[in-house]
Order: sequence, then structure tokens, then C-alpha cells
Amino acid sequence: MKLNMIAVSITVLLSVLIPYLLLLYYGKYDSRKLKKTFKLEARINALTFSKKEHWDLNYLGLDSIQEKLLFIQMIDKKPIVKLLDFKNLKSVDLETIEMKTPGKHSRVFLEEVNIHFKYRNEPDLMIQLFNRSRDYFESNEVQRAQSWVNEFKILLNNTAKIKKAA
Repeated sequence: MKLNMIAVSITVLLSVLIPYLLLLYYGKYDSRKLKKTFKLEARINALTFSKKEHWDLNYLGLDSIQEKLLFIQMIDKKPIVKLLDFKNLKSVDLETIEMKTPGKHSRVFLEEVNIHFKYRNEPDLMIQLFNRSRDYFESNEVQRAQSWVNEFKILLNNTAKIKKAA
């Protein structure tokens, strides 16, 4: 009887523990793959980051010397890599799209957070940091995006001052 209770206890424990450990392992697999891709792209492009950050499945790295931004994001289990050059950049804008639920007790939900890069001689680019249909929850994306936009604007101002001095 005592042996049966031990066997049942171990079976119940493993039936809960194994799926949990598998979930953790596969969740970290995407993160490791993204981190490896980020390091590889940085090495290929000889980037030395003055600022870098990652959250959820987004990696951003800014090289102030080469004036480049490396952005890597995992979408549908595939890493999307964007390398943005700031040399011909005209402006940077933050766009937040919100949805308001109708009714007496309406709430505002964040739908998207995008950063738009407007170039002088090239087509404009956009990176999407948050999309409600793809991301499960909001993790201070607006504040993070705003800090990055401020960093980009500082870099743009410094670049413009250097060009005027030359």
C-alpha cells in the first residue's frame, strides 16, 4: 500500500513537472536563438554598441560611432534582422496606436508601438516594437520606445552638428 502511494505521488509530480520544464526549455530556446543571431550580426557588421537592450523577443543595439542600429525581432519563430543606417536619416518619430473599447466603462488598450525612420534619399523604414495581435502582454513598450527615440534624436543632433562644423 505504501509503495503504491509513492508510485502515484511520483507519477502525479512528474506529470506536472515535465510539461512545465519543457515549456521553460522551449521558451528559452527562442531567446537563445535570438541572442546568438544578435551577436553574429554584430560581429559580421563590426558593431560596437553604445547602448543595447532586449525584452520579450526584441533586441536593439545602437552603435554611435558607425551610426547604425541593429534591430532583431522574433516573428513566427523566425528572426527578422534590420540594420538601419543613420547617415542619411532626416527624422525619427514614435507612433502609438490605441484602441478604446465602447461602452460605459470604456478602457484604452495599446494596439501597436512603431518607430518611423524618415530618410532623405531613401524610402522610409518602420520597426514595430509591439503588436497586440502578436505579443501576449505589454511590457512598458511605450516608455522603452520613447527612450530609444530620444537616444536616436540625440544621435541625429550630434551628427547634424558635426556636418555643420565640417
